[in-house]
Amino acid sequence: LISNTQNVTLKNLIIKENYRGLVLHNASNCIISSSSLTNNVAYAVTLCSNSNNNTFTDNNIMENPTGVWIEKSCENNWFYHNNFINNIIQVDPINPGTNTKWNSTYPIGGNYWSDYTGTDSNGDGISDSPYTNGAIDYLPLMEPWMPTPPIAKFAYTPQNPTANEEITFNASESYDPDGNIVNYTWNFGDGNITTVTTSLIEHAYSAYANYTATLTVTDNDGLKDTMTALIEIKKKTSTLTINIQQEILEIGGNVTITGNLTIQGQPTQNETVIILNRIKGQTIWENLTTVLTNASGTFQYAWIPTTIETYELMASWQGNETTYPANSTIRTISITKRKSNITINVTPPQIYIGENVTITGKLTPAKEGLNITLEYQMLYESPFQFTTWKPLTTVHTNSNGDYFYIWQPETANMYLLRANWLGDNVTAECSNSSGLITVNKLPSNITIKAEPEKITLGANITISGSISPTRLNINVTILISIVNGTNSWNITVQTISDGTYQFSWKPESVGVYHIKASWPGDNFTNSAESEILTVNVENPPKMDALYFFTLLIVVVVIVFLAWKILKK
Repeated sequence: LISNTQNVTLKNLIIKENYRGLVLHNASNCIISSSSLTNNVAYAVTLCSNSNNNTFTDNNIMENPTGVWIEKSCENNWFYHNNFINNIIQVDPINPGTNTKWNSTYPIGGNYWSDYTGTDSNGDGISDSPYTNGAIDYLPLMEPWMPTPPIAKFAYTPQNPTANEEITFNASESYDPDGNIVNYTWNFGDGNITTVTTSLIEHAYSAYANYTATLTVTDNDGLKDTMTALIEIKKKTSTLTINIQQEILEIGGNVTITGNLTIQGQPTQNETVIILNRIKGQTIWENLTTVLTNASGTFQYAWIPTTIETYELMASWQGNETTYPANSTIRTISITKRKSNITINVTPPQIYIGENVTITGKLTPAKEGLNITLEYQMLYESPFQFTTWKPLTTVHTNSNGDYFYIWQPETANMYLLRANWLGDNVTAECSNSSGLITVNKLPSNITIKAEPEKITLGANITISGSISPTRLNINVTILISIVNGTNSWNITVQTISDGTYQFSWKPESVGVYHIKASWPGDNFTNSAESEILTVNVENPPKMDALYFFTLLIVVVVIVFLAWKILKK
């Protein structure tokens, strides 16, 4: 009987052939573990009179009429990792207590019940469905519970300790699969053995040597496990860094090299650091310079490379009697040609064939007498794309880097212009293109005149005109078509030296005609069409009877009048 008490731990009890077995009366926060309660007359475990927050684990409750009986006044009691075997009633269903918990969390599980017939589909040792016979165990075990020993595991920092340096030993990754660890015993291998109840401890070794540190953990079941590790006490370690201000540098510029030296994480002053360099791909390092560390352990050097190469840089410290030497990582810097830039401007952007464009631009950095290559591309009409670049000319820069060229395109088209400079030993090449330049054909005009514009059939019409700008021996097409008819005639004539043309046409039938002149243009001049003229061609008048009678009367009258005048 445990009565009117708190925080009592009972372990390794053997209770059998009593009437009520183990009774907790007004007892709270007690732990009952690793005990055997068998063959009692009525009950194996009885909780009554406000016995709250008690824990039962690792117990065998077997061969009793009733395994557990808990009065309603008893709250928040916890049963897990117990074996309920062959009790007539495992848990009194009328008196299971209030808020009694019958399992821990997954994967720790609950209790083993000999009358449970559930299944375990995933083989994790915990049934797929709850046990509900009097108690509700959501994680019932498939096999009787057997205590599992703890697992000892520890790490230490720093990884490379030195003499008299505090080392933190951390056993927080040690664990007990079915309970908890109650103490940690440390044997540091230098004669110091310490037992603690927390997982962290600090220890310092007084001399350089190798030591075997052993950890022994003990769990709440009294089971133990051990882990050992070799602790090598070394010289102090140093760390050296190197940084460069930039990884790409134009020739003539300077780069700042900085770094930091620490011993066991602490900055060290007035130590000589060697800065080494080599061309990338080579194996032999060369001394670039030596520098001293300041109070914060840093060093600095401004370097002006003199050749265009890709360099590797490294810092080195030789160490001393108590500290290992250190080399920094390797940094790479590429020394490149300085950049150049060229501009190109073309004015005006649109001209007629025969006119000039002015090409100007500037090269920077400026230098006199440098060759600038000018190139052009022409636009194909079909397919619509530019030709390859073709050379135009080579010009030279003045002392300001400016260049100048006047160009008269020979063909009407659309052009792109480009300026190129090939660079030199220390300056990179550059190129730039202009916008589109349009060279248009000259406009042209063709006139037309027809005389007369009204004739009778059988007469001739003179068709004439001129082309401007004046063109000699140019074919002019005269199109003659009859209005509201299907007939038309194309007549080709040539211009003479003043650009005029002329043709005499004799229509073959009456009607209204449209006449138009055109010419196709040439490489320099656009085509043109004249206005449309209208010409009327009519039949000559007819001599009918009335006409002759009228004429006869007129003749008679004239003769009569003449006779009378003569008679007088």
